[in-house]
Amino acid sequence: PFNRWEAAGRRDEAQAKLDKLQQEEILLTRQVQIEVTDAATAVQATLGRYEAARREVDLAVELEEGERRRFALGDSTL
Repeated sequence: PFNRWEAAGRRDEAQAKLDKLQQEEILLTRQVQIEVTDAATAVQATLGRYEAARREVDLAVELEEGERRRFALGDSTL
């Protein structure tokens, strides 16, 4: 009986290690998913800020061109 207990103990120990490794795999997979999602969100936010800044620059250039025309006609105060 002692040999069977020893074998069962080794089996149970191996199963516990396997279960632990599987749980660690699940945890690491979730952590990677979260990090990838966070990075994608950051990229989207940065793209949004870039697009807003680009529109702002375009409008400023358009305003500048209009003011130059008005100035050339003698009608600008800027």
